[in-house]
Amino acid sequence: MPGCSLALLLLSAVLEGSPAPPFALNGSAAKSGGPRTPTLIVFLDLGEESGPTAGAQGPSRSQADTLISVLASFEGRLKGVVVDVSPTLRGRDVTIAGLATRVRDWGLDEVPVVEDHAGPGLARSYGVTRAPSVFLLDAEGIVRGRWDRFVGPSELGIRLAALRPDDPAD
Repeated sequence: MPGCSLALLLLSAVLEGSPAPPFALNGSAAKSGGPRTPTLIVFLDLGEESGPTAGAQGPSRSQADTLISVLASFEGRLKGVVVDVSPTLRGRDVTIAGLATRVRDWGLDEVPVVEDHAGPGLARSYGVTRAPSVFLLDAEGIVRGRWDRFVGPSELGIRLAALRPDDPAD
């Protein structure tokens, strides 16, 4: 029953103030110790098509542009990770070559990008049901912001300023 699984997904949604589910990049889990920085985890649909008018961008593409801008403005005091949820939300298989092309086309070359998978994937772990969805984690891995929609740079900036990412982690 699709409605039942959606209800379970929503019940398991990661909320502000709760620890973020861990995940691995390049086969290794995030290590504790060493300097820690706030992190934006951005769930995008990298298979999203452009809008109906020439040059229009969909919400995931616009969110990618915002992520790049915000990361640049915080100059290394903020990490970003993109999770491509197009296989999960659309049921599409994405080839590595196809994903690499999207990453390059969207200007995400400097941001780690991982592909989500149906079943026990990251979208399910975080309770994501749409793209874009954005999570702001503090230096300790606690969710300090969750948006199940496009979030603009000024709104992100306000939340990030509250975390004071310019102060070194203890």
